Amino acid sequence: VFAGVPLEARFETNDFQTVEGARTEVAGLTPIIDAETITGRVGVRERLSAAIAWSDETAIEDTGVIPFHHSGRFARARMTVQAGQAWTVAQGFEANSSEAGSR
Repeated sequence: VFAGVPLEARFETNDFQTVEGARTEVAGLTPIIDAETITGRVGVRERLSAAIAWSDETAIEDTGVIPFHHSGRFARARMTVQAGQAWTVAQGFEANSSEAGSR
């Protein structure tokens, strides 16, 4: 049994592509979690060997979406639930992404 104030929780996906071999544009993330205050980031890179370039941390909007406009050959998502916030279920994200044009 755990007791006390909940600690910060962070969830991160693996790399994903909207269309294999093509650049991905991420316009937003919809976290599937029952927490109220959530922030998120999108990380992109052009090659698997390259460092991930993370976006600024962005808060969830009233619509339930964390908005972004980032593109790269590979993308990943990160969600943070602040310490002290009660939540019970976290299933993942729905990415609002599409194939992006070439560089």
